[in-house]
Amino acid sequence: MQPKYTKNPVIRAITEEVATGHVIDAGERARLADEVTLAARAIGREAPERLVRLREDIESVSLDALIDLFEKDLEGRHARDEDHWQTFFNNNRFALQLIFSTPIVVERQHATVQAGDIDGRGTRITDFLCANAVTRTIVIVEIKTPGARLMSASPYRGKGTDAAVYSPHAELIGPIAQLQSQMASVPRSLAPRLTPDHGLDPWNDPRGAVVTGRISDLNDEQRDSFLRYRAGLSAIAVLGYDEVLARLKALRVMLASPPQFDGERIDR
Repeated sequence: MQPKYTKNPVIRAITEEVATGHVIDAGERARLADEVTLAARAIGREAPERLVRLREDIESVSLDALIDLFEKDLEGRHARDEDHWQTFFNNNRFALQLIFSTPIVVERQHATVQAGDIDGRGTRITDFLCANAVTRTIVIVEIKTPGARLMSASPYRGKGTDAAVYSPHAELIGPIAQLQSQMASVPRSLAPRLTPDHGLDPWNDPRGAVVTGRISDLNDEQRDSFLRYRAGLSAIAVLGYDEVLARLKALRVMLASPPQFDGERIDR
């Protein structure tokens, strides 16, 4: 049987002994990690292949824990907790990079793309101000929740038929309109406040993305209407939380079984 850990510290210690042949507490693991960090440069010189394997093992374990947490929080009390998901993506910024086919870097969280008046009215603040790593053009990302509804519950036309058409839900239309206003503010309001030190291009090709809802919750007709609506958006990507999860899992599979090069071809 596969040993299973419990919350009881004594049983956990016994289980770890059975599973690994030794018991290490949290303090010892922290010291071990510090020692590996200090020795990493020397290991890289003396046994570079071992350092690569160690890095891959750590990335795989970290990704496993991340996926487990992500999947668990899609349900329950975090399903509609926007602050929780903004914190999640801020702590795991590489997950944001999976949204785009181009390389991006996060420049600021909660960046003000349009300053308000003397009373603070009219301020537009984005969840994440990002930039294309190569072109330095701006990408704005809005984070909503997995519990947000994507399409209306009742069809707009064709009720009870295979040709039913659904309209986007207000919980999708609202973030899209919010994102469009933020993108419009980039060349008009943000650009004058940037300096050359920021290294950003606010004039050319600003883009946006919103992470919201779950596409797997839609029926077939709702899904068709959603895909058509998403495809028609200009310069804005819409990604469901289930799509982010699928991309994380695909990354885990790739890291777990990297391609093997035999000199002529690559096998998986």
